[in-house]
Amino acid sequence: MKINHLSPFLSVLVVLAMATASYAQNTKTSVILYNSEAYLAEFTTDGEILNLIEKKPNYLKGYDVQQDNTFRADLYAIDNVQNGASGTVSAGSTVSADRKFIDFRSQYATLDQMSLTRLDRVVKYLNNNPSAKVMVTSHRIDDSNNTVKLSNNRIDSCQKYLELKGITASRVITTSVYAPSLKDKVAISYVNERI
Repeated sequence: MKINHLSPFLSVLVVLAMATASYAQNTKTSVILYNSEAYLAEFTTDGEILNLIEKKPNYLKGYDVQQDNTFRADLYAIDNVQNGASGTVSAGSTVSADRKFIDFRSQYATLDQMSLTRLDRVVKYLNNNPSAKVMVTSHRIDDSNNTVKLSNNRIDSCQKYLELKGITASRVITTSVYAPSLKDKVAISYVNERI
């Protein structure tokens, strides 16, 4: 018996199966540390976490997991950068702990495709929240002229891209902090303005 066409129901099933296969190709699963606990997570190929599937309590059994105090101190430095930041931050405003990291190659200030994708998400958020601002924080390992110049160039790369996408300079606060463990990253944090 020869089938010349598919029934509408079977056609829908085939389309759904193809869409699921396509979606699965753009995601990965891996065990990650989240709030100091191991979780099986699903995330996009550019690193955005989509879903925490389940806890994996025995995943690190036998390992002595310790928090990196240098990294913690560097994150603390980001959270307290309102002094010395360019742009207007209202008194009482807070910087969100939900930050995106833009990764750079060592000694470069060029945005790669993954960075552009992350910045596009920031643009989408800002377009959906017209009164919101972002803080762009570059990290440096010292105060030498070359390091400061690289830090400023990385900030400029992010800021110029946001401007090209229609985000005005008044909505972008920029700063640079000493944070060696984050030396090739720029943090993008949302500023919660006090009303």
